[in-house]
Amino acid sequence: MTIVLRSVDPDQNRYREYGMDIQPGLFNEWCLTRWWHRIGQKAQKLEMWFDSLEAAEQARNSVLVQRSKNGYAVVTQTPPHV
Repeated sequence: MTIVLRSVDPDQNRYREYGMDIQPGLFNEWCLTRWWHRIGQKAQKLEMWFDSLEAAEQARNSVLVQRSKNGYAVVTQTPPHV
């Protein structure tokens, strides 16, 4: 499932986007890919590997809560690929 969040505040010159996606690996592991950038700029990316889908989802949900507290709002959410 891909989730994209945005935090836009023109008064503070803040135009940020943050995304997360969970994909299966080749050997029964799961990858949580996170990316972030200023809107219109090149993104930075971080991959985190987990032994189970549940662990990857828990990490994603933890980041989602943290980003929501920092002013991000969900703008796109796609269904899981699995």
